Amino acid sequence: MMLSNRRILVTGANGFLGRHVLAELRTREVNVIATCRNIREVEHDAINLRWVEFDIAEPPVDLYDRLGRPQALIH
Repeated sequence: MMLSNRRILVTGANGFLGRHVLAELRTREVNVIATCRNIREVEHDAINLRWVEFDIAEPPVDLYDRLGRPQALIH
């Protein structure tokens, strides 16, 4: 799969596995949407990376739209 110009969602991106997946995706031409439970615990200055705060146990009704309609999901 060609990754350039893709929007990929990574859930739990600030966790142990998620941060390694995030680091790899950031080396590629990918627009990453990263989720976390607490937005204050993440770095906000990355290019091609957007953080969205939510708890997967209580997702909002409009979650797909809030996430920017990702084309792929890594959970």
